[in-house]
Amino acid sequence: MGAREAARGPRPGPPRPARTGLHAPDCEEAPQGAPLLDADRALDTAEHPGTPLCTLCGAAQELAPRLRGRQASAGPP
Repeated sequence: MGAREAARGPRPGPPRPARTGLHAPDCEEAPQGAPLLDADRALDTAEHPGTPLCTLCGAAQELAPRLRGRQASAGPP
């Protein structure tokens, strides 16, 4: 999953935890009909506690380091 590639996640609207988690676009575990999210939207959604990242398709391996980088650049609360 590249920086510009989308992830499959929850329906559009305000970011919220995904019930089924975030998956790579080609993941067999992604729910049928799940919308494609751009990278920023996927990261916004993944920031919410309780949003699972799929470990089978590589979404967790791709998004987790980017989340850590985002949180570090935001600085302390």
